[in-house]
Amino acid sequence: MQEYRKGDSVDYLIGGWTSSTPNAKVMFCCKCLAKVYVAPSGQRIMKENPACRPLCIGCIMKTDGEVSMKRPSRADIVSDLHGSN
Repeated sequence: MQEYRKGDSVDYLIGGWTSSTPNAKVMFCCKCLAKVYVAPSGQRIMKENPACRPLCIGCIMKTDGEVSMKRPSRADIVSDLHGSN
């Protein structure tokens, strides 16, 4: 999976069903309204892409067609887990 780079266009951000990082923000899936948690790195991606909407894992699995996914950088993931974001 490719790494997200600032400036990349993002339509959806996949939120987790459980909070695995400090400072995760509660949001709701744009399709089914399930509660999802978005880590600080995901919050930054959403801030950089105002049209980006949260999506739960269940809804991404039901998506028809090809889906392009990108992950946060390794540095962002480590920062999320340590609560330094």
